[in-house]
Amino acid sequence: MVTTDVTRPARCKKHLYGLLVRVKNLIDHYHEHLRPFRSSNTIMSNRENVIDALYKSEEWLEANKKTFISETDTGVKFKDNFADLLILELSHRWDYVDLRIPERRWHYFAVKPVIVPADYPEDNDTNAVAFSIIKPNESRAKVLIDEILACKNADGIVQVHLDPNRPRIAPEVSANILSLFYCYGRGHEVQESLSYLLKAMALEEYEESRYYFLPEPLFFYSWRLLCIASSSSIGTVDNRRLPKELHSLRDHLIRRVSARLGTAKDNALCPAIRILICHSLGIKNEVDVQILLDLQEKDGSFGDAWYVRYGSAGIKISHRAFGVVVATAALRRVKQHKVGMKRARVNGVNGINGTKTH
Repeated sequence: MVTTDVTRPARCKKHLYGLLVRVKNLIDHYHEHLRPFRSSNTIMSNRENVIDALYKSEEWLEANKKTFISETDTGVKFKDNFADLLILELSHRWDYVDLRIPERRWHYFAVKPVIVPADYPEDNDTNAVAFSIIKPNESRAKVLIDEILACKNADGIVQVHLDPNRPRIAPEVSANILSLFYCYGRGHEVQESLSYLLKAMALEEYEESRYYFLPEPLFFYSWRLLCIASSSSIGTVDNRRLPKELHSLRDHLIRRVSARLGTAKDNALCPAIRILICHSLGIKNEVDVQILLDLQEKDGSFGDAWYVRYGSAGIKISHRAFGVVVATAALRRVKQHKVGMKRARVNGVNGINGTKTH
């Protein structure tokens, strides 16, 4: 008598499902662990590309130092203090910039205002950046910080301008204001501005402001705040020393930057900013490195770095040198990371005493 195993189809189906799961796990393992480890020739080629790009960008900066200018999308050229200050902070090179330190307050425009009225007032943004980079004596810093503190609106948010008749706010400006106050141990006095910044960073999509049209500047200033509040140098976020009230800002920044990887492929400033942030926050980011390398021009620069805009007309402003400095800083960190990986591989093969490990 022949018997039929009625459970056999079910067992076969279960066995097939198990095989499919194992295949999927193998594929996932390949993409996560094996694929990044390309041939040594490819790794060497990528490292050499980064070193070559870094050399060219540094050559461009040397050839053009002290002549850095901004340019509008309408063709107006001018010199601004704001970009030069950030260039100084990232490069640590006074010989790159042509900054004239004022007796009291800083102005965005280094010479005379353009594209805005001649009586355009000083802004809290430029002064906050300046006083957190070029630190004056304590008495002078206290005077300015107290003046900025007096520029809060009804919600307690510090406004863009020192002029109370210009009641404007922007999360990017709030980030820079916060950096100044945390730099001088007074962060607790501007927590309303922090709440405003956190709301902007908690959004899934970037909301353009009067002054900015891309999310990367907001990311950059938020990252700068984390660096200043937790360590003494730009480029390092020390999680052990980061104030607790800034932990959610860090988490939002990681989420928002991760979602932007590989975008804005026509503006080198964007991938460069993301590389800097990823390097200090432990986010893997190879795609932006290649984008940045592809955007480098023959002269070593990276094209127009559109960054900020002004007025109701929305006139965009580019600062080529600032883009090169940010890109150079990003490439330098990529180079350091690749050199570190190479040393780790060498140590893994040779061992500490120069013998092959098993």
